[in-house]
Amino acid sequence: VAGVAAAAFAGAVAGDQVGYWAGRRGGPLLDRMSATRRAGPLLLRARAALASRLWATVFLSRWLFSPLGPYVNLAGGAARLHWRAFTLAAAAGEAVWVGLYVGVGFVFAAQVDQAGETLGAVLGLLAAAAVTALLGRALWQAAQRRPGQRSDRA
Repeated sequence: VAGVAAAAFAGAVAGDQVGYWAGRRGGPLLDRMSATRRAGPLLLRARAALASRLWATVFLSRWLFSPLGPYVNLAGGAARLHWRAFTLAAAAGEAVWVGLYVGVGFVFAAQVDQAGETLGAVLGLLAAAAVTALLGRALWQAAQRRPGQRSDRA
């Protein structure tokens, strides 16, 4: 478990660094965009907001709002946030993320087979319900197109 946690943590922090430096290298493009009337004020406000809330934004985007993480990495680099502060906040957030996911996996490892069977049954039921709904809709639409051709025989 320790090896898995260490590898996940190292990979996550390395990914954060790649995103940060990619944003840092793309910063001149954002500088040019900041000079425009339309994007300039918006980008300046975004940079200021990110800089003022660096710890909370970076920390929470690692585990609680993780889909935003890559964008925060790029924006942090482009905003030229202090690298050390960014890295510390990112590492703290990644530690929480790794702890949660590896911890949950460790605790529930014995139930993986049972969870897989249950999930398979639920997905099968959802697929059957979707097919039934689609076929019912197709029949309903076909009946609506030919209202005069229905038979009253039982």
